[in-house]
Amino acid sequence: MEIVGDATENGGWSVGYQMSGNVKKANAWELEITLTDGFVKFRTDSDWTFDWGRGEQNPDKLVFKGGDIPVKAGRYLVSMDLDELSYEFKLIR
Repeated sequence: MEIVGDATENGGWSVGYQMSGNVKKANAWELEITLTDGFVKFRTDSDWTFDWGRGEQNPDKLVFKGGDIPVKAGRYLVSMDLDELSYEFKLIR
């Protein structure tokens, strides 16, 4: 699983940042990353076949092929869980 978007350090949608699997829970990943104001999504295998973004009806939930997730500049612990279809951007600084 990776995070990709114009808010990442490379500022693009072609190169993502690999997330680490959560050792306590299957189908959950996390990553500490610095982001800028912009948008991100989650995807697998550096490919757009499987990607998740925020839902239109419930923006706090992940949706397969969902919309871009807006973020503000900062250092975050980003976590996502495909079993619960949830994500969190916890501001570190």
